[in-house]
Amino acid sequence: MRSTQSHGLRNRPKRIGERLFRPAIDRFGTPQEKYMAQQSAPAHSDSLFPPPDLLDELTRAFASMPDVGAVALGGSISTGNTDQGSDIDLYIYSDVPVPNVARRLWIPSRASRFEIDNRFWETGDEWDERDTGTHIDVMYRDFAGIRQSLKHLLEYHQAAIGYTTCLWHNIQNCRILLDRTGTLAQLIFYASRPYPRPLAQAIIAKNHPLLRDSFGAFGGQMLKAAQRGDWVSLNHRTAAFLGSYFDIVFAANLAAHPGEKRLLPQAAALPRPPAHMAGDIDALLTNRDYERLKTIIDSLVDNLAAILEQQDLTPEPHGEP
Repeated sequence: MRSTQSHGLRNRPKRIGERLFRPAIDRFGTPQEKYMAQQSAPAHSDSLFPPPDLLDELTRAFASMPDVGAVALGGSISTGNTDQGSDIDLYIYSDVPVPNVARRLWIPSRASRFEIDNRFWETGDEWDERDTGTHIDVMYRDFAGIRQSLKHLLEYHQAAIGYTTCLWHNIQNCRILLDRTGTLAQLIFYASRPYPRPLAQAIIAKNHPLLRDSFGAFGGQMLKAAQRGDWVSLNHRTAAFLGSYFDIVFAANLAAHPGEKRLLPQAAALPRPPAHMAGDIDALLTNRDYERLKTIIDSLVDNLAAILEQQDLTPEPHGEP
């Protein structure tokens, strides 16, 4: 990994609670130029959320803990997609675990309700601010683990079943609030590289058979569930189908997956969305009839196949003839 020092990043003053929204940076050609542009972007003057003073307070609180190496703002705020229900997503990076005892010293005093050291997904804390009601969602990450996960994606091209590149998107779009040693800036710079075509191929090869063509395909499981009137199973398999479907859609466009929120409009805004995607997905989510579901699944998969063919990304046939 190249040092960020040569690009003037390591010694750049760390400014807290500002530059929350990216400008359009398409005019910058290389990943390095895009990285420099997004990190030096001015604040969006029309935004009232989140309050800069609140970000300052939270960042100073985490900065007071010596084990914290970096603080980043993520979620919908970092990409400019906020609404009235948006919360504040903070990512805390360190080389060693941040003791929950230290977090208990200050979080309860500002919260009307709080949960500390959740372990459901990433280790995290959540609370509602007593004064404003703003929900704060904090996730703790270790530098080495995130670096290794990115390497598996960007160099080894390891695909998952659905949501393969969400972490990469998160790192690409986060906003640095604190970075003691420049390590987070280095991670973001590493993540600013172009989408590897072999990664797209791996995602498509892993997920495409699960839509319709393999024995265990989610589409087939959905139809069986509809036949037996098993609506819980139908709901479960539909979610899995859409997870793989959108993983392929973003891979075919060589775009990192933005995660589950506002997924359909973000997919529709891609350069090459499948035909009839929004209407087919709406129909998929509102129908239980076997024949109608089969028609919808075929339309989704066939229109996706057309995009893959256009991009020369059609996977090899699955299984033996």
